[in-house]
This record gives sequence, structure tokens and C-alpha cells, in this order.
Amino acid sequence: MAGKRLRPPGPIGPPVIGVGLKISKDTTGFLTRTAKEFQDLSYFKVLNINIYYLSKPEYVQHVLQVNNKNYHKGVKYKFLKLFLGQGLLTSEGEFWLQQRRLAQPAFHKHKIASFAETMTSDTNDMMSDWEIALTDGNKEVDMHHEMMALTLRIVGKTLLSKDLKTSTEDVESSLGYLIGNIYERVHSIFDIPLWVPTRRNIGFNKARKVLDGVIYKIIDERFAGADKGEDLLSMLMAAEDEDTGEKMSKEQLRDEVMTIFVAGHETTANALTWTLYLLSTHSYVLEKLRQELSEVLQGRTPTLEDSRS
Repeated sequence: MAGKRLRPPGPIGPPVIGVGLKISKDTTGFLTRTAKEFQDLSYFKVLNINIYYLSKPEYVQHVLQVNNKNYHKGVKYKFLKLFLGQGLLTSEGEFWLQQRRLAQPAFHKHKIASFAETMTSDTNDMMSDWEIALTDGNKEVDMHHEMMALTLRIVGKTLLSKDLKTSTEDVESSLGYLIGNIYERVHSIFDIPLWVPTRRNIGFNKARKVLDGVIYKIIDERFAGADKGEDLLSMLMAAEDEDTGEKMSKEQLRDEVMTIFVAGHETTANALTWTLYLLSTHSYVLEKLRQELSEVLQGRTPTLEDSRS
């Protein structure tokens, strides 16, 4: 007689849906309460998906670093591959290791440091625009829209050496549609293949085509020698496998650029937006931050070195 599988303790929900409703209503609150009640390791179920929730840093390190070969990315990652392709975020195994070796030199600290000036310069430009808007009588600024536009400009310059300000609306709307579409697929019980001409699939393919057009055009220009650039793309193109001397193909470059594009744009903009919101609702923290900035910077523009102090 086979023994019953032992699982960690955790929150319990109704049959079939599990804790799905609790998560959908308040994801952050649910996870916070679960970590407090069940400590380092807990288990719960959403529909037919078994979820093990790790709250202890050592456990997370064990899964992601120490014993990562024993764990594989979940089936839901297949949806991300629909528009990210086989980038570092979605690939695994030997291919992931090969791509990581190729891409790693592009992310050395001394190379990333050169992008700090672009980040501070574009941020100052954005704040100048706010001052003009407020002078003209506007009383409100949509911070999420502003953060999306800011991160898009920065990622465009640092990744592609292109100012995407003129194409912000098309790129932002296409990227937003793709991410929203993927989110729906991840949380949907039934997934309709992309080749089925539903309205959602047609919109997905159209949005992906817009982003692919922007990225492939820049990659083609680089291969043609029209513009070498001093950016992450040029570093990725120059990267060679130390064992084989092999470089990334055009398709691999596209996948890595798209991955960095998404990671550096939408997710960063969301983090900045929520940070600003939390600061606005916690005045004592905001005042402490202002005081520290005044003491450390004394009116000058921040540099990368300031983030290390």
C-alpha cells in the first residue's frame, strides 16, 4: 500500500478552485498572511495546480541556485514564450546556460555604469516636463503613464541606442496588450491556440508584429553595418561562446532583446509607480527620504556610485 504523500501545511480553499478566489481578490495580502501563518514553507492549490510557497531566503537560494537542475520552469512559461521566445527568462537547461554565458559580459558592472547618465538625464527631462505642465494649470500627472514612457525611453537608448519617444504610443500599447493577453492565458482554464482567428489572437499577433518590426529593423541595421551603437544590443552581438566561438543568431538576439525590453520597461515602470504611491501615502518615509537626498546629494545629480553608499 502506497503511503500518502506528505505536503507542507498551508491555506485550504473549496474543492476544485482551491484558494483561487482569495488570491484573485488580494494576491499580496494572501501571500503575506500565508507567510506569517505558515512560516518558511507552505502548500496550497489553485484549480489543478499545486503550489509550494517558499518564504525563507535559503530555500529560494536552494531552488534557484544550489540545486537548480532539480527544478524546472512551470508549464505556464509556455505562454511567455509566445512573444519572448527562447530568451533567458523562458529557456532552461543547456541552452539557458549557453545563452547566459553569451549574455553575461554585457551586464558587467563597468558596462552598466555607462548607462547611469542616460537614466538620470531622461529623469531630469521628465521632471522638467512636469514643471511646465503644472505651470500651465494641470493639477494631476498620471504617474503610471509617465513611468511607462520614461522606462521606454531609457531602455530604448541603453538597449538599442534609439530614442523611442516618437513611437512610444505604439510600442507601449502593443507591449501592454501582449502582457495583458499573456496574463489572461496564464489564468484561463482553457487556452485557444494562436492560429485560431479569435479577436484576442488577432490582437496578440498584431501587437507582436509591431514589436518584432521595431526590434528586427534595428538588428538588421546593425548587421548591415549602418549603426554599430554603444549599447546592450552591440554587446550581445559581439558576445562569443568561449568554447565554440559561436555568436547569437538574429532570432536569438531578438528573443534576448525582447526579454530585456519587457523586464526593463513594464515591470520597472510598475515598481516605480507603486514606490511613488507608497511614498505618497507614508509621509514620514517620504520626509526621511527627502532629508537623506538633501544631505547626500546637496543639490547635485545622483550617480551610480550613490546607489552603492
